[in-house]
Amino acid sequence: MRIVPLVFLLTVAALVWVGCKDEDAPTDLSTSMTADDAADAIASALGGSQATSGLTAQLEEGASVAGGGTLGKVDGTSGVLFDTTVTRQRTGTYSFSYTFQFSWNLVNINQFTFAYAMHGVYDTPRMSSDDSATATFQVSNLLTGSTYLVSGIYNRYGTQASKVRNKVSFRSTFTFSTTDLQIDKATRRITSGTGTVTFYGQTSTGNIFSYTGTVVFMGNQSATLTMSGNTYTLNLALGQAG
Repeated sequence: MRIVPLVFLLTVAALVWVGCKDEDAPTDLSTSMTADDAADAIASALGGSQATSGLTAQLEEGASVAGGGTLGKVDGTSGVLFDTTVTRQRTGTYSFSYTFQFSWNLVNINQFTFAYAMHGVYDTPRMSSDDSATATFQVSNLLTGSTYLVSGIYNRYGTQASKVRNKVSFRSTFTFSTTDLQIDKATRRITSGTGTVTFYGQTSTGNIFSYTGTVVFMGNQSATLTMSGNTYTLNLALGQAG
């Protein structure tokens, strides 16, 4: 009987173990949710009516209510709640289809609350999503100054799929809060202010992620997002991070 050297057996066992380890190791890069992916999702959530009809578009609706517009005008007796349900759709390179329930309530002659709930889908060159959102904002300076002052919170949650980099798919929750947004009464666009954002969830392959950051609004439908040591320039009109 031939005796196989122990060194040879150990070498073969090591090679088999390494081979099994490599085979079991994940090879799908989409398990990683990068800060760049998160910035894209945040930009989409904040996007305007030309892109995803996100938060900035809805704040324009709030300013429209304050000044009179397609949803009507906040007036009458304080404490009386108004609400309406509308559908918003857009097709093309940037597309979305949403159902909104808007409501507003006059607090006093110089302030009202503006809230909405939304569910729908959007599709852009960088990302697609099936999600829902809720928001409640206080809008003041109705009778004074050239800008409205806005404070409140916005939550968006659902599933997204990135079309760039590792093409990660994920479920997420996004929260934006602010106390000092300024909206021009004439253009109904955000001119300045800051917001705190949190963005967390799990990729389709089980990777948990969590990010926090600060958004500074610069006017001209632009903002900066500072997150994880990076600063991104946000195009609010198109809902893109660069």
